[in-house]
Amino acid sequence: MEFTYICRDDDGQQYIEITGVTDASRILRIPPAIGGKPVRIIGAHAFEKNEVIEQIFLPESVRAVGIFAFYGCPNLQMLSLTDMAESWGTGAIYFCGKLSEIRLTVMRRRYSILRDMLNDTDKGLYVRITEPEYEAELYFPAFTNGFDEDTYARQFHTWIEGCGFAYRETVMRNGVDFRGYDQLFARAMADGVGGVQNAANIALARLMSPCSMKDTAGDKYEKYLRDHGQEILLRLVREHDRERAMFLLDQGYASAEAAGNAVLLASGQGDAELVGMLMRKRGEALTDMGNEDSFDLGDL
Repeated sequence: MEFTYICRDDDGQQYIEITGVTDASRILRIPPAIGGKPVRIIGAHAFEKNEVIEQIFLPESVRAVGIFAFYGCPNLQMLSLTDMAESWGTGAIYFCGKLSEIRLTVMRRRYSILRDMLNDTDKGLYVRITEPEYEAELYFPAFTNGFDEDTYARQFHTWIEGCGFAYRETVMRNGVDFRGYDQLFARAMADGVGGVQNAANIALARLMSPCSMKDTAGDKYEKYLRDHGQEILLRLVREHDRERAMFLLDQGYASAEAAGNAVLLASGQGDAELVGMLMRKRGEALTDMGNEDSFDLGDL
């Protein structure tokens, strides 16, 4: 992979600004140094509209990401960086339609970069946080915003629809307000923007990585998953999300009947591996209930 770059000098300290890549691959790993000089900046528009990149890994040497750095990358799904980055350019992840996950490695307990990234997109995103003392996963729902013009009063009235903005406000400059995050769940359940999907994503992420979670919050998440187990499981199967589908079944949040319906769906999608995993889980659930597995393979 060959990068294009500019060598810059700041009071005698030389560093590299990445300006692009000539032969991008599906996984883009920015090197920590080029020619012995640290890579400090991802330049403005550096990877704009690149159709190849799916994952991006930024090293801890990076201090700034320029405006529109990854703008319009249609296949970008995951972006990984550290809190050593101090500056995030506006529009860096605009129109990245498949972006669904941010991974942040925390080294200095500075969450400003994550807050800026979340404010740079209104899409729903999973965020995986790795601290020296813990790991956590959170889901931040999507939201929409806009304004209405009052011509006679010569005023504009802004509005926000969806709970995603409120969830973003729980990310502080020096950490995450986990308690405040969990207290928003009632809003997520009532949110007309994301429906069951948002609430399920939030509950699954928190239960799979229950960092700083009170029992009362856990009880609410578990009840929600049990109440909507089949609907959630079928969606996860449609999305080929094996990890969360297996967790849902492992914890008993979805019934053996739901697992059977999921088997039929996975079979129709041609996902043989997932079919096998679901059938094993269904058999285990029926055994726990004292029933024999009478699933008819002819239904597949």
